Amino acid sequence: MSRLRTAGAVAFCAAAFSLAAPAIAHAGGTHDPAYSQPPAASSAGDCSDRAPFVGQWSGHGRGVLLNADGTGTITVRSGAANSETWTQTWSAQQTPLFAKCGVAIQTDRQTQKLGNGSYGVLAAGKTFQGALGQRGGHTVLLVSLHPGQDSIAFCRPNDYAPECGA
Repeated sequence: MSRLRTAGAVAFCAAAFSLAAPAIAHAGGTHDPAYSQPPAASSAGDCSDRAPFVGQWSGHGRGVLLNADGTGTITVRSGAANSETWTQTWSAQQTPLFAKCGVAIQTDRQTQKLGNGSYGVLAAGKTFQGALGQRGGHTVLLVSLHPGQDSIAFCRPNDYAPECGA
């Protein structure tokens, strides 16, 4: 096997592993002081403004759509053959995990599953917290897909940080 093919196979396996074990592929997350100043428009006392969060957010093997009416979808992929998409509801609120204005996202109904899906990351009624942060001049949405571990970064399509992956 050529060196180029070997390097490509190693990169592909590393990407698949990082999605199957997202704690390893975290984006700095909640423990990173670079996220201490979120650009949310809400004041600390009122966290009901959804506007800073609304829209499409994505990263390598993942995506979340937050509609202005509090609905949306979340997709998590692992490799080329495993993915899952769920409908969700969400609200802007104070988040205990991030100790600032953020979002609470709750999965509702599975709309698509390929292969092994998300290996249990997504399930009916599962709740995730998120907050906005800055990373290298980019606004990111940090979501706690794995409670107790650092958050995963999601980026806007036109403001993509390296932490959001390929």
